[in-house]
Amino acid sequence: MKHWIARVMVALLVVTMVGGWQSAVAQDDATTVKVAETPELGQFLTDAEGRTLYLWTVDVQPSTSFCYGPCVDFWPLFTADEPLTLPDGVEGSLTTVERSDGTAQVAYNDIPLYYFAGDKAPGDVNGQWAGDSWFVVAPGETFGTRAAQVLLDVSTPVASTTVLIASDPTLGDYFTDAEGRTLYLFTNDTEIFTSTCTGDCLANWPPVPGATGRLTLPSGASGELALMPGNDGSTQLAYNGIPLYYFAGDTEPGQLNGQGVGGVWWIVAPGAELGAATPVAS
Repeated sequence: MKHWIARVMVALLVVTMVGGWQSAVAQDDATTVKVAETPELGQFLTDAEGRTLYLWTVDVQPSTSFCYGPCVDFWPLFTADEPLTLPDGVEGSLTTVERSDGTAQVAYNDIPLYYFAGDKAPGDVNGQWAGDSWFVVAPGETFGTRAAQVLLDVSTPVASTTVLIASDPTLGDYFTDAEGRTLYLFTNDTEIFTSTCTGDCLANWPPVPGATGRLTLPSGASGELALMPGNDGSTQLAYNGIPLYYFAGDTEPGQLNGQGVGGVWWIVAPGAELGAATPVAS
């Protein structure tokens, strides 16, 4: 009887909510991947520690990754040792993708799998919709089906882009939010998707909050919008891995009072990269 009760307790714990996410199926701790679930996203694959796994719709050939160079810094490859196993009840197969750079990557149903550098803890799903091309992977998902669905989704007009581009005669082009409020970067932020603005800093430089659903740039703007954990406990919007902020001294759209403050706060130009010289800093 005691052994039976213990097994029941373990089964109950497996489906208990943990930090906003939950396991979705009974699963062995030893499986290569697991299944989590949120009300917004439904069921999706994670690694054995609960870290979310993603697909990239740019991977248009089965078991072939097109993510190389800086892409891998933002989207680290999911790797695992043999044998590659799925939880009971999850259909499909896990295989190893041999990449041209000599590394190996795990694929699910021929879909190469990735982590997101902006996910800092198990259960984070900040990579969802990043660049209109990165998505969680549903159990049973087959290669190519998500790409087809995304084409339908992005063909539907949205009311506005997540950010806009404004222009100043002296400073050139820079990003604002959808209401025209200027966005800033902090040069003390030296790691992608990592904010060093805490305490009183946050009062003066509030994080730009993360949006739900699609994260869209204006037509012609290069780069990628994504979400990251903010130091105020919410999600924060990032551009090319750069945390984005408002300035409390800007009280109306169009103001640029934060430009150059302390020699570390600057407007964000389209195409900006973390650590690169700020085009408007001189």
